[in-house]
Amino acid sequence: MESEYEKNLADSFKKFLKALGDILRLGRTNLGFKTIEPFANLVDINISTIGKYERGDENITIKRLYTLLRACGKSHEEIVKMFETLISNSTSMPATPLSEQHEQQLRLQVKAKLGAKVANALKSDHINRIYLMLAYCDDKKIRKTDLRKFFDLDSYTKHFNHCLKIADDMDWINMTYPEKPNAKNQSYYTTESGKEVLRLKQE
Repeated sequence: MESEYEKNLADSFKKFLKALGDILRLGRTNLGFKTIEPFANLVDINISTIGKYERGDENITIKRLYTLLRACGKSHEEIVKMFETLISNSTSMPATPLSEQHEQQLRLQVKAKLGAKVANALKSDHINRIYLMLAYCDDKKIRKTDLRKFFDLDSYTKHFNHCLKIADDMDWINMTYPEKPNAKNQSYYTTESGKEVLRLKQE
């Protein structure tokens, strides 16, 4: 069952599969296989299945991806290096999720200010997204569109808007122009109260 976060990434995942398909097709043709059939015979995988992979029309397991990359001439070491590069470049997202203890602390704060109904409705993924919003807006002013892109969203989802509203209502995040919510150059920044939330995880 997909999480809410995974559902929000659906459109981006489709683009990822398309880009991955382009890589696989290029690897095949660079080896001299102008058509799929001889390559499919080499790896003993159905022609139509490989075609779907290359078009980005079908999900692919890690094992199948490894198999096709090896068949495209990539060594084991080169494939591992590819993933090591991805991991080393993944510095935009701070570590998450929060511990159950920290989540409970935030729920208690929300309950004290916004009421039990709002606090009890907060799920773990809501709290962690709020935390990531605070971390991203810490010591800088971020436009709403850039904050949305940080979560790799193509549109403002109900989940995103709800989390941002909670952060704003809690005074963890403020607008640069609160008197003009729809200002063209409106941005968000983490308040001192929001910084206290971020410090919870350091304790």
